[in-house]
Amino acid sequence: MALRDVMQHAVREQREITDPKPLDRRRSRRIVVAIVCVALLALSAYSWLARPEFIWGPSARSVPVERRDASLRFTMYLLARRIEAFRKSQGSYPASLDALGPAPAGISFHALGDSAFELRATNNGTPIVFRSQDAPDAFLRGSPRIIGGDAK
Repeated sequence: MALRDVMQHAVREQREITDPKPLDRRRSRRIVVAIVCVALLALSAYSWLARPEFIWGPSARSVPVERRDASLRFTMYLLARRIEAFRKSQGSYPASLDALGPAPAGISFHALGDSAFELRATNNGTPIVFRSQDAPDAFLRGSPRIIGGDAK
């Protein structure tokens, strides 16, 4: 009897040692969540400090001066078309750019009577003036080509 009890005890102990133990799923999930959170926190810190272009887009300093000038000129030209459309529908020029809806910042509007207007802006301290009676091609100076990437 004693021998049988000893053998049963030995078998039970051996099974406890060799049987696979189930993993604690809650613990493994916590580890995975912690790793993902740390990785996201690191990416966020990198993004905030380094401000990479693939996340934040190009900064104004990284855009060449010629392209900024071309973009501003083309914006002013398109805004002039909106002003002309307003005049055709309402019979007169708007009192301000706010009447057209959201307008680009840094561009001012001045009516020069009933048949002409002027848009003003500055690029790197250089004033840019668009007058409605001037030829658009002379004002644009190849801006669509520069913006489209065909210019060198």
